[in-house]
Amino acid sequence: MAGLDLAWLAVFDEIYRTRLSITLDQHMTQGVKFTDEEEKFDLESYQREILRPQVQAIARKFDAKIATALTNYTGFKTTNHSIAPGTDVDGKTALREALKLKAKADADGVPAGRRILLAGANVFAWFAASSAVVTYDPSAAKTVFREGLFGRIAGMDLFDASQLLEENQFIVLDPSWSVLANASPMVPAGIPWGARSTYEGWSLRVIRAYDVSYATERSLVNTFWGLNPIADEFQRHTAATAATAADGSEKGD
Repeated sequence: MAGLDLAWLAVFDEIYRTRLSITLDQHMTQGVKFTDEEEKFDLESYQREILRPQVQAIARKFDAKIATALTNYTGFKTTNHSIAPGTDVDGKTALREALKLKAKADADGVPAGRRILLAGANVFAWFAASSAVVTYDPSAAKTVFREGLFGRIAGMDLFDASQLLEENQFIVLDPSWSVLANASPMVPAGIPWGARSTYEGWSLRVIRAYDVSYATERSLVNTFWGLNPIADEFQRHTAATAATAADGSEKGD
């Protein structure tokens, strides 16, 4: 009787799927009060002089929160690397540095795919001026990361993070590094005027009411939000765990 050839049997890895709960436990607000005298003699436009600065302030607060989360993120990202700009000759210097950065990201385990290169003001200016960067069509700006995405180099999307990072700072990471949820509260029925709208992609609620006790107008902009960083569980076998598995695994699998 011929023997059974098992040489074709393969060793498979397993993928475990887990759930990530997102809690909207943060309440961001920005309020302004102004008097009858200010509205009569000083203000020319509520929309331009009060509401617009309010929503801009909320957007900057989000920038600061995201920057803090990026700094504290301990998952797959590359930061411990320096860039030596020098003179960019025909785009080769920038490309060479980008390839070094890519190699560092590979070594750090940053998932290969749609990597993001978040660049502070100076780093972004240097890369963006290089002919090695494949720029995006400006007409598509509304669909590329809220107008911050400039182009692509060495498999990384170059992102202007001058509002998030210091001028010489940069980070390479995967787009799925976190999940951010944002929802505007409902407009109360008892408020004379209120609305829900978006600004720079953030969902906001605006309320305007009058306080007769102090003869002041009140303008409030607020929203609910929550940010959950994701630390993917990527593991390799050691010699001991490979032997314990007893399934043909080897060190490094």
